[in-house]
Amino acid sequence: MPETMIGLVRSPHVRPDRPGLVLDTGCGRGTSSLVKAEHLWWQRVVGLEAASAVLVPARE
Repeated sequence: MPETMIGLVRSPHVRPDRPGLVLDTGCGRGTSSLVKAEHLWWQRVVGLEAASAVLVPARE
């Protein structure tokens, strides 16, 4: 799944000279957010997770 998202963000409408924001909603422990951040280094990647049960292990 991260490969699909990375492909969408790299689409022709993206301008590398104007970094944008990639919002990873429902990111769980943030594993997918890290993969996206590594491949989309010129973008700001933010992971958003609402389930508190998932956030506790992610902070550790």
